[in-house]
Amino acid sequence: MTVDLVTKNELLELKQILHEILGRLPKCFTGNKKEFLTAKEVKEILNCSDGTLSNYRNNNILSAKKVGGRFYYSQADLNKLLNLQKGGSND
Repeated sequence: MTVDLVTKNELLELKQILHEILGRLPKCFTGNKKEFLTAKEVKEILNCSDGTLSNYRNNNILSAKKVGGRFYYSQADLNKLLNLQKGGSND
């Protein structure tokens, strides 16, 4: 059995190569793929105030889960809301 050792410099070189490759990927591969978003992120996407987001939550327009005093919103639910606002399909 042969054992190959890797030096720290080789690992740093690999890191630099991977960073360059990932930097060239199209944005569709590196975009937002989170399942849940914070209230701040949702307000930025919808361009709305705290009150409007609270109304969406209270009127069951946008569901949220409260964890540790913070509200988290489903990316899928947000996409459905955005499609409805655009007049698109609900699928």
